[in-house]
Amino acid sequence: MLLVVSALVYVPMELVFGAERWLTLGPFSFQESRLLLYATYFLAGIQMGASGTESGFLARNAGLARRWPIWLSAALAAYALRLAIIIMLVLPVAGAHRPLPLTLRLLSDLTLVLCCGTISLAFIALFRRFAVAHQPVFDSLSASSYGIYLMHYPVVWLQFALLAVALGPIAKAAIIFVGAVALSWGIVVALRRVPLIARVL
Repeated sequence: MLLVVSALVYVPMELVFGAERWLTLGPFSFQESRLLLYATYFLAGIQMGASGTESGFLARNAGLARRWPIWLSAALAAYALRLAIIIMLVLPVAGAHRPLPLTLRLLSDLTLVLCCGTISLAFIALFRRFAVAHQPVFDSLSASSYGIYLMHYPVVWLQFALLAVALGPIAKAAIIFVGAVALSWGIVVALRRVPLIARVL
């Protein structure tokens, strides 16, 4: 169902706006074709998590966690298919500076949807199957994950602070990743000490 809904909301948007067009609202930028896709995944996450992690779709004995090898294989196959489509079909046309034919755009769009859906479900299956031990750090990360999701975008602006710094790309990426995670996580942990905010985050 996730793949079908994703295709229904993404493909028409991509055909209208294109894959490369961005919408900027103040400091926020989004690929216009993906706005409804982001909303779909957000709502799907709410629906999946509504019954908790010990029952329903996310339970350790549910089909998703039990069939993790199938989901992992499907994710790898979808990713390989996506790469093959891009390398063998999309890049030659784009490299010749020609517009993609409709059939190729549809194929590219559908493989993107397939790739996103199967990889997302594969990761959930793997974590539900193998992440069984409780660790205080990981429990805190889990409890703060929604807040980190909300806070990470402004914090990622650290990358602009490092533009003029003479460091290699790997060093900058490491600083940005660690800094963004630490700042987002720290801000959320502090905010969750306020009872009213803790109910939301």
